[in-house]
Amino acid sequence: MVATMGFGIKILGIICYLLLFYIASVLIFTKGFLLKRVAIDSNSSCNVDFARTEEHGETGGCWMHATHQRAIVVIIDALKFEFMVHHSDIMKNKLSYINKLPEIHNLLTQKPKHALLYKFIADPPTTTLQRLKGITTGSLPTFVDAGSNFGSSEIAEDNFLDQLIRRGKKVKFLGDDTWLGLFPGRFSTAFPFPSFNVHDLHTVDNGILQHLYTELKKKDWTLTIVHFLGVDHCGHRYGPLHPAIGDKLSQMNQVIGNITALMEKGTVLFVLGDHGMTATGDHGGDSQDEVEAGLFVYGVDQITASGQKHGDYRTISQIDFVPTISLLLGLPIPFSNLGQVVPELFDHCSWSKESHIKQVYHRVQALRLNALQISHYIDSYMKISRDLPEELYTELQLSLSLTEDDLQKLVTKLSSHAEVEEVHLKFHSLEKRYITYIQSVQGMCRDVWAKFDLGAMTLGILTLLVAILLTVYCIKISPLICEGKFPGSAIVVFITSFVYIVHIIVQVSFLERGMVLFMAFILGLVDLVFLGITIQKAQGDSKGEELKNLTKRSYFELSQTFSFENWFNLFVIVLSMAGYFSNSFVVYDTSISVFLTQTLILMVSFKTVKEHFRTVKETHKEMHAKKARTSNKLRFSNIVQHPVFLTLCLTFFCSFCICLTKNFQACREEQVNCINSRFLERLVNLSSNTGEKNIRYFFSIVCLCILVLIPYLLLKHYGNLNGTSLPVLCMKYAMPLLLVCCALHWAVQGLPQNVLDSMPVWQQIVLPRIVHVSCIFSLLVFLIQPLLVYILPQNHKSLSLPYGQSSEHLMHTVYRHIKVNWQDYFSNSKDKPPVVFGLGTVYTSGVLYIGTLVSLLLCLLLGDGMTPSVLLGWFSVMSFLEIISIQMKATQDARLNMLSAVLTFHLMTSVFFYGTGHQATIPSIRWEAAFVGFHGDFTNNIVPAILILFNTFAAQVLFTVLTPLILLWPYSKGIFSGISLNNKSGKNETESEWKGDFVLFENEHKLKGTMMELMMYIILINELQVLSAMCAASLHRRHLMVWKIFAPRFVFQAVSSSITFVTLLLVYLLILKIDSQLGKWLTKLCTK
Repeated sequence: MVATMGFGIKILGIICYLLLFYIASVLIFTKGFLLKRVAIDSNSSCNVDFARTEEHGETGGCWMHATHQRAIVVIIDALKFEFMVHHSDIMKNKLSYINKLPEIHNLLTQKPKHALLYKFIADPPTTTLQRLKGITTGSLPTFVDAGSNFGSSEIAEDNFLDQLIRRGKKVKFLGDDTWLGLFPGRFSTAFPFPSFNVHDLHTVDNGILQHLYTELKKKDWTLTIVHFLGVDHCGHRYGPLHPAIGDKLSQMNQVIGNITALMEKGTVLFVLGDHGMTATGDHGGDSQDEVEAGLFVYGVDQITASGQKHGDYRTISQIDFVPTISLLLGLPIPFSNLGQVVPELFDHCSWSKESHIKQVYHRVQALRLNALQISHYIDSYMKISRDLPEELYTELQLSLSLTEDDLQKLVTKLSSHAEVEEVHLKFHSLEKRYITYIQSVQGMCRDVWAKFDLGAMTLGILTLLVAILLTVYCIKISPLICEGKFPGSAIVVFITSFVYIVHIIVQVSFLERGMVLFMAFILGLVDLVFLGITIQKAQGDSKGEELKNLTKRSYFELSQTFSFENWFNLFVIVLSMAGYFSNSFVVYDTSISVFLTQTLILMVSFKTVKEHFRTVKETHKEMHAKKARTSNKLRFSNIVQHPVFLTLCLTFFCSFCICLTKNFQACREEQVNCINSRFLERLVNLSSNTGEKNIRYFFSIVCLCILVLIPYLLLKHYGNLNGTSLPVLCMKYAMPLLLVCCALHWAVQGLPQNVLDSMPVWQQIVLPRIVHVSCIFSLLVFLIQPLLVYILPQNHKSLSLPYGQSSEHLMHTVYRHIKVNWQDYFSNSKDKPPVVFGLGTVYTSGVLYIGTLVSLLLCLLLGDGMTPSVLLGWFSVMSFLEIISIQMKATQDARLNMLSAVLTFHLMTSVFFYGTGHQATIPSIRWEAAFVGFHGDFTNNIVPAILILFNTFAAQVLFTVLTPLILLWPYSKGIFSGISLNNKSGKNETESEWKGDFVLFENEHKLKGTMMELMMYIILINELQVLSAMCAASLHRRHLMVWKIFAPRFVFQAVSSSITFVTLLLVYLLILKIDSQLGKWLTKLCTK
């Protein structure tokens, strides 16, 4: 037993070793592909060559005369431009968010030269943290920054807050505590509030309002920043069409009115949104709904010489806010800014007499300072990095130099009072040239901002190729391992690959580039060649072993390697890998996954039918005799129980369940004419008048009951729920309790908003917390006592089975056929042999138990709408397992085609990833999962991150937990496969003949070896998918859709595979735990 356990630990070590290669390859590739842009630790100062501070002095401003002495920045999180525009259309007024900000409309119409409204376009990713960085530094984000949205770190780049503080000014802050993480110690007064609880609509906003007006009345500030979160949280919780959005916007309207009433001369107000929101209230991507926020500017004094016509709203970038507010307050523009000043805010000068020429000149002056600041930044950037194209850079710098010369000539002529024809036209031309320069630099940086390290990317791909070849080698030697043999070549392979991985890790982590990197490439290529040769040798050795055992194994099994089924599986793998290189395939992967899965199921079914007819042909005489003896009355039952009929019915049912997942899918922005599933709608948003809310709620409850009932009835059927052990009690009583808690929690979440908000916090979170705690307790109980078996007491006079068990699944004298000494023990004993319940499904019962726990937890996190989809997942798995069980019986328990089964499971996982309302996009992440059982005041982000991962990759977790059933279910005499077997053989197996999955315990190495092969195929398929995602992202790194399609696909695939591998390791450890405990249990039984 110790040796067997040690053998299992060796296999565990091999798997961990392969996962080390996978992790290293992904991290190395990510290091090269998702690099952050190079940040320059420099700050702008007043003393620069292109601005003369002596013109205005310290009181007037730094680079330019300050037009305002104070500024109020009100950030309303997720304030879409559409929320700010006034509509006179009666039909649009029916929308809950329309015309809820009349204060903005009144100021625009009544004081047209004091107020301006803009479309405020955000640079993706549209997550709050990245947007705050953009509107304070003026820099462009990179894709990888989206992953930092929940781990804010201090902003080191130059920004307008630090510029104010350096000049001795004071900054106040009220609102989202994210600001304190970005600017620690910067604020003279701060009232921060926790920001992560999206279910809380009022705490932050009401907390701000308790202090806002009092602080504004004080004179001890130059800049006050206010960040409201209610609108964003309302969008996350209810979506933009819910009446709660209208209520929140009305509250914000009142805030704007109160602030403008308190403003004094010399103060400017900015009301802006950091991003928009989709139709479901989410954000993070780059769709129009997500990037289109709004900006409203109002000053007590006149802020522009030209008014704004209603409906004529200009579009500006969010980074344009930085140079604009900087110059308005008389500050230097932050060093790394790439934004463009808003020209119309600089054409009014209260200190000089207005004229059209002066208006244009002041705009040109602001644009000139802006352009020269950007030029200075680009010059500094080019000195430390060669990312930007030198030819274009030189061309742009030359155009700026020519513009500067023309401006100086024009100003010189004007200062000498020389006559200049059409002066205003020449100033307009210079204005356009400065704008063209700034926009061209922005475009150049956006095109090539992320620096791709091709060496690291290639090294990551090469390392993953080594990992794939190692996995293939392990698959080739798995038959030898099943026989308890460990080939000597494995030692050489692992030592060689270990040298490679150590060299790569050291190279990437500590060493510089150059010849060492070249050596890493050479070493990797040598390792690839060596592994290829070794695999060929291992394949030859495997064939040699097969030839030795020809008398024991059929020709059909030996030719399985070259069968049409395997070639077809290979074709499906190649096709799915090729799909990563096409943006259309990635976008419509939902439909492609369904098609490929149904195709593979049909292929497996075809093989099952084919094998049945082959077997029937071989035993034609026996079947003919049986048919002659069969009564005509039994013909219908024979048809119903016929393996072919059952296979066809199961195939249809499995395919139908997979097809139904389309009713639960979310839509990508790129999917034309796609409509989001109604099951994705929150229960509270459904109409009660039509009964839709009640219908969906009770339908979800019924599905949840069936979901729990399936494994319960299976375990009861196999006798695993006898006795009073803690795991049995948990299955009988804890699971129904969890079901009730889920149902009640969904009912609470379906209450109207005002009712839910009036409830104490503990009442809102107590039910899901009971589920969390009960799941953990049930899991711990099972880990302590993982055997769902029961020995009938010897003095029990009745042999009737408790709980309605039938005698066909008893294990009489279980060890009579296992150990000879048990025969001696029983023959010499006067006692009757023990009657054991559930021993035939000792491994299967553990997987079903954990699968039930995981399913309940996932249903809680996914919500009531996705519970039917989880049930469909169970139906699909069980029906497919029945098909392969019938196939195993048809081939007389021949070796299962593992690749076909694992590939089908993998594609099912992909189908149900989309079928649980997810897509490989940032906006599709369902952040609300982080608050199931929690109010949101997290001290760290570990718990919410885990909950979000469980929600997003629910399919990967569930299907990986159920994967061992591919091996175990055929032994369990499945529900339909048992019927077909009895019909085929014409008699039932006796109780002593049927051993179930306990037969795997008889062979010391078979369980571990077959589990190793199963896991290796899972790892191989996932590695191939990640390799394709890597290659596609590398190939399309300059593609227009790289950050919209290919990069997110790589990230999601890498995380998905990682979740799968971690779950797979835990499941394998669970199997080892059951196996170890079973050995101890048998030893204890034998010593009685």
